[in-house]
Amino acid sequence: PLWLAVEEFFDRTEQDPLKVSQLYDELSDPPFGIKAGLLPVLFLAAYLIYKDEIAIYEDGYYSPFMTQELLEKILKSPSTFSIQRFRTDNLKDQLFKKYAQAITFDNPTEVNMMSVLKPLSRFMVNLPDYTKRTKKVSEKVQKIREHFFSAKSPAQLLFKDLPIACGFEPIHPQTTNEKLEAFSNELKSVFAELRIAYHKLLSEFRAMLKNAFHEDEKIPFSELRERLRGRYGPLQTYTIDTQGLKAFLGRLADPYGDDAHWLNSLATFIARKPPEKWLDEDINIVEYRLVEFSKRLRDLERLRIHYEENALASQNPKIEVVMLRTVRQGGNDYDAIIALDESKKKAINDKLAKIQDMLNELQTDDLRLAVLAKLFEDQLVEQKNKEDQPLSPAKGNK
Repeated sequence: PLWLAVEEFFDRTEQDPLKVSQLYDELSDPPFGIKAGLLPVLFLAAYLIYKDEIAIYEDGYYSPFMTQELLEKILKSPSTFSIQRFRTDNLKDQLFKKYAQAITFDNPTEVNMMSVLKPLSRFMVNLPDYTKRTKKVSEKVQKIREHFFSAKSPAQLLFKDLPIACGFEPIHPQTTNEKLEAFSNELKSVFAELRIAYHKLLSEFRAMLKNAFHEDEKIPFSELRERLRGRYGPLQTYTIDTQGLKAFLGRLADPYGDDAHWLNSLATFIARKPPEKWLDEDINIVEYRLVEFSKRLRDLERLRIHYEENALASQNPKIEVVMLRTVRQGGNDYDAIIALDESKKKAINDKLAKIQDMLNELQTDDLRLAVLAKLFEDQLVEQKNKEDQPLSPAKGNK
């Protein structure tokens, strides 16, 4: 009689979920009078027998996995947990098989609701955070995702919410096998889109990387890595860690790990969080930062070349190289690289002091900087007029 009472309670949950504490109350009352310590044992024994048909809810929300943590919570607070039984009839059996095919690509002979919900839940929960939030997927996928993560009833999710999100009517006894097959095909496309969303993000970042460094978009990724390491790796001795440039350069030239690890390291550094945690709005920020880093590296490369040429020509490794640049609204950017050694510094010292005195006569820093900017631009124009070829706008060298 005791076990029949437990089974009868589970049968009643097919209509609506019932609290675990209600089962305990019924078993502790006459005629059974079961002691409190044995009630969880009876519940767990019944659950293990019918686990493929039983859904567990915590505070009204479906919990797909019976973990050790969940079991301990049920033992401590049975009133916050409910159960519901889902037995399989022919229609449900066909529907569950279609779900199983869409999720696992298998063609199972026997399925039930739990054998569908668990892999579905595992698939959805294990998606990267980016995939769970991005709007760069179809509207249909967004609806499926929203319904899953807000689902309270697995039956409503499988029989109503997901079919409607895919453009079908809720599943009912009159639903034909053809409709189930069509629905299954839609599910396959939805899950495929979810599977590749994060990979598309990484592909987009790879394209950004090629574009920022002016590399051919068709170049193999492993070759891109070697090209960037070979070109920019030697620059590590020419920079200090200002605004993250040295750290970025270290990751760019890192020879260790596979290409996927290298890409993830770059993406994480630029975005300041791993790509699986990105939001859609992070993508534009990442692209901007990547372009800025690439510009600074190309400037550093030009300084290195200028330094080596002048150091070799003068046989003086102690020279300094400085880049000056003007950016005028509505005009081109122009720059100049100056090599300074001790002889040049001595040659300008007297004039430098006089110019500094004249600048100090001006009232504000803005005025002093305005004079310097005008002098620099005028000097560039004069230099341009003296040269046979015009001074080119400053552009990143490839």
